[in-house]
Parts: sequence; structure tokens; C-alpha cells
Amino acid sequence: MDKRTSTPAAPGGKALPLLHCVITVALMILVGLIPPIAPITPYGMKIIGILVGIVYGMSTVDVLWTAICAILGMGLAAGNVVSVVSAALGSTLVWGIIMVLIILYAMQTEHVTDFFANWIISRKVLQGRPWLFSFAILVGISILAMVSPIATMLLFWDIIYAACDQVGIERNSPWGQCMIFGSCFAAGSGILYLPVIANGMVVNNMYLGMMGEPINAMKYVAAMIPLVLLGIVIYVLLCKFVLRIDVSALKNLDGSIVNKDALKVNSRQLMVMISVVALVVILLAGSVLPSSWAVTGFIKNMDLFGLGAIVVLLFAVVKIDGRPIITIQEAASKGIIWSMVVMTALIAPLGSALTSPDAGITELISSFLAPVLEGKPAWILVAVVCVVGVLLTNLAQNLVIMSVILPIVIAMSATMNINITAVAILLAISTHYAFVLPSACPAAGMMFSNPYLKPTFAYKTGLLCMVVCTIFVLTLGYFWVNLIF
Repeated sequence: MDKRTSTPAAPGGKALPLLHCVITVALMILVGLIPPIAPITPYGMKIIGILVGIVYGMSTVDVLWTAICAILGMGLAAGNVVSVVSAALGSTLVWGIIMVLIILYAMQTEHVTDFFANWIISRKVLQGRPWLFSFAILVGISILAMVSPIATMLLFWDIIYAACDQVGIERNSPWGQCMIFGSCFAAGSGILYLPVIANGMVVNNMYLGMMGEPINAMKYVAAMIPLVLLGIVIYVLLCKFVLRIDVSALKNLDGSIVNKDALKVNSRQLMVMISVVALVVILLAGSVLPSSWAVTGFIKNMDLFGLGAIVVLLFAVVKIDGRPIITIQEAASKGIIWSMVVMTALIAPLGSALTSPDAGITELISSFLAPVLEGKPAWILVAVVCVVGVLLTNLAQNLVIMSVILPIVIAMSATMNINITAVAILLAISTHYAFVLPSACPAAGMMFSNPYLKPTFAYKTGLLCMVVCTIFVLTLGYFWVNLIF
């Protein structure tokens, strides 16, 4: 099978759509000039204008360009560009993400992701069990998506194609299409697994910025992993019992699709694996060890950036087979996804601006929602929040949607006795069910570009999954996160 283990480069030399760029800037400026309605202030209108421009720009132009434009706009709106840029790009969170992306680049260049992908599909228990095989593939995608969703989807698409070819079914067969769609579903939710990697890290730090303390890492893991895995189980069950996908041909599938060379672990790969596991374990330990211990204070002081920087420095210095694991210059130029970095940087000042008393935005929203929700159980607000999150995430960037909705929930929590941490987990999952439209997220755009996936299949399956998964989040999910937190 073809090996596609590195993250696809961003389109180079492709000009941004000038008209949409102009419209994005115009929205940020002109909406802010509309006379405000109390309690919203003129500053609040400027922030709303920037938010409208963000949603439009990220849907039509480019995430990186729009995020930079928004940071500049918020600096001008606040009358202090330097402080806003410092709050955005000077945080340890941003530098922590940069360190993690360099480490994940090492995982890709050393083909560690290849090893895990082939190890999963080489399990003998999967042979002759098509649906268990399908589930294993989707779980593998969800796990490796923490390294790179796009690269992981490409890697497993080759595995899916090889399986189709071996058993003599078309790559655009119902099973092939359900697995291509499932790859987007699994990758989109799998990036939430851990609070120290990928979008899980961003969600955790978004919560930190708004609440003043991070989510307990071990409780985050205990809540999130079962919900993500159950979501994949639900998708497989929908394919089997609702879509009635025929998988009889896959009962003849054997282990010949496994790349046996990829299962041979060398010393360089072993070092990368051990380092990544150690990094995750140490970061998680910081949330469960007694706070009085010196090691706990050290871990919290070092945080993601400090511990990640140690790993990066080791990778650049320690030589195995005559060369280091990475050169920092190469890893920084090829491994850092700047759209993710700047998008994360944008969230901190945007969240602060939306919740600022000087803006009056949360006060207005609370004044509208309070009479409607007064006397209603907290579940009603949670339902409204999650449904809105699921719908909007298929139109705009999920982290932006979450950064807009979470402050509203925080503002309402004082009067409705809401478990903010539990709602944040549910909202995170809801805003990552982004697969109905190509604009939902980069993984969805890539999925819709797959020549073996029919758009009609994607729309039908996407709408079905959106409805069923929303019900799942508001029932079993609601019960589970409240039990954990």
C-alpha cells in the first residue's frame, strides 16, 4: 500500500480570495459601527463585528489569515494592540502547542504512526469479524488523529483501499464509503482524547482562561475517552443496523494487507515512543499527585511548554544511528501548523473580550435567556447549548464556536446551578461533531474531496449521525460527565 505518513503541506502559492478578504474586514469594521442596544456598549459592538468577521473569514478565506486579522482588530478595538498581541501570542499555551507539534512531527518522520496503524489491523482477533475490524480501524484513526488528523486519515484510507482490493469490492462500495466517512467522524472526536495534546489541550486551556483553573486532567480523561469510544460504537451500530452495510465479503480478509516492515520497531522509534508516553504520563500525574509534594509543584511550574521543551531539546541533541531525532529548524518549518497555533492564540483575547463587563454581551444574552429558562431544569440549558453547538460547528470553526458559547454558559451558571466543567466537556464533544458540510473542518473538507465518497452518502450519513450523537450527548453523555465531575 502507499505510505502517506507526513502531514500534507498547506497549499503553497495559492492566492487568497480577495473579495472574501475584503468582506471579512468590512464585516469586522462595519458591524462594529452599528449603534449598540443597551446593555451592549460601543466596545461590545466592535467585538461582535470581529466575531462575525471571524465566522465569515474562516469559512471563506483562511483560518490563519482571519485569526491574525481578528487579533489585530481586537487590539484596535481595545485601544492597545500591544497588550492584546501579548495576551494572544505571548502565552505559555501557544509555546506549549509549538513544542507539542514539533514532537508530533518526530512521530510522523520516524513512522511511529505507521507502526501503530499496522499493529492495530494485524490483530488476529479481527480476521473474519468485519465489524470488529471496522471498529478497530476507526479507533486507530481516533487515537492517531492526536498526532495529525489529515495524515492519519490518508494513512488509514490506504488500509481501507487495500482491504477493498483484497476482497474484491469497489473502493466506493457502501462499506468503503462508510469507512471514509467514519474516518472523519473518528478523527474529529479523537483529537479530544487528552487534555495535553491537540484540541483537547486547547479546550482545557480555554477553560483555564475563563475559569482561572484547568480541568482536572484525570477526570477529563475519565470523562472524555469513554464518550469518544461510545460515539464510534454508535456509528458502527448505525452502519450495521440502520444503513445495513453489507460486509459479508470482508469475512475473507486476512493479514496480507498489513505492512510487516512497519511492525519492526527501531531504536529511534522506541525513543520517540517512550518520550511521548513519559510526557503524557507526567503531565497527567500533575493533576493527581498531592499538591504538597515538591514533584507536583515542579510539574505544574514546568507545565506543557517546559516539559515539551525538554523533549524537543533531547530530540535535537541525542544521536541515534549517527543523527539526532530532529533538527529544530526543520521540525519548526515543516511540523508546526501555524493555523492551529494562531487560532489558539486568538481564543484567549476573544474569550476575555466576549465576557468583559465593558462589552455587555453576556449581560444581554443573560437578560434574554433568564426569563425563558427560569424555573427550568439545568438540562434544558445544556440541551440548548449542545444543539446550537452541533449545528454551528458544521458552519464554522469548532473552537471559535466553543469560545463563543462557553462564556454564555458561565454567565448563566450563577442562576441555574450548572456544573460548568461537565457542560464544557459536553460542549467540546458537540462542537467536534463536524462532518455534515465540507466547511465544517479541514478533515470534513478532505473527506468530501475523496473521489470514492459520494456527497449524497455523506449528507445522509452526516445528518443521521448528527441527530443520533446529539441525543447520545444529552442522555448518556450528560449522566456520565455529571457522575465524573
